Amino acid sequence: MRNGWIKLHRQLLDSRVFANEHLLRLWVWILMRANHTTSWVNEHTQVGPGQMLIGRQFLADSLQWKPSTAWERLLKLQEWGMVTLKSDSHGTLLTVCHWQTYQDAESEIQQQSDSEATTARQPTDSGPTHIKNEKNSKNQKKKQEKADCFFDELEFPRGLDTPEVRDSLREFVAYRQEIKKPATLKAMELILAKFEKLGPGCLREAVEESIMNRWTGIFPPKSRGNRNGTTHGSTTTKTDPAGTVGQLQRLRSNAKRIPAGD
Repeated sequence: MRNGWIKLHRQLLDSRVFANEHLLRLWVWILMRANHTTSWVNEHTQVGPGQMLIGRQFLADSLQWKPSTAWERLLKLQEWGMVTLKSDSHGTLLTVCHWQTYQDAESEIQQQSDSEATTARQPTDSGPTHIKNEKNSKNQKKKQEKADCFFDELEFPRGLDTPEVRDSLREFVAYRQEIKKPATLKAMELILAKFEKLGPGCLREAVEESIMNRWTGIFPPKSRGNRNGTTHGSTTTKTDPAGTVGQLQRLRSNAKRIPAGD
């Protein structure tokens, strides 16, 4: 009977029992001695949780009181509705009132198990989403680091080294990343060489036209024929103006996230 534990509710502090040291001692002793599981104490009597067989002499010896005093105090707890007593030829069965409310260890353990199981499931349930978001974040970080390195290594001719040209090329790099065809450093150097004599305005116009027509290259004015649906002498293209303008705006927004090189 010395294994396990009991629970004491804080309401005990405001009870009549707490004001009487003898009744408080008796009450705690009963809680500690009462059964926590169902068992047979003899061939005739089954004792359930919150119950115990009790006798005057056993009670008196356990608490070192006179038998009459011990029983009188026990009857006081019964009077206050804290226990019930039922006597027969085999002894007196004491039942703690509201045991299930205050001392039901099984429900407490079940609640704890449910709580632990829920806590354990949470990382598993949110795992795939969390991993996917983390992977996307890492991929975005790698792309940005690659773009930073890209513009650090790219040498701009003096006539094309303007903030506007750099912004236009960032839009183009972002566009190429979006269509899964990343631009290379060598290709960008060749583009800059082609437009060195044509000037920054012509390069910016060519970048915008390439993105709107979904070309993978940037072409000088005389080389813009026969590019994905555009023919010499014709202004008809297979592009959707409304869609490409929206895409261009989105690419410009993404391009702002790529830090400018020195």
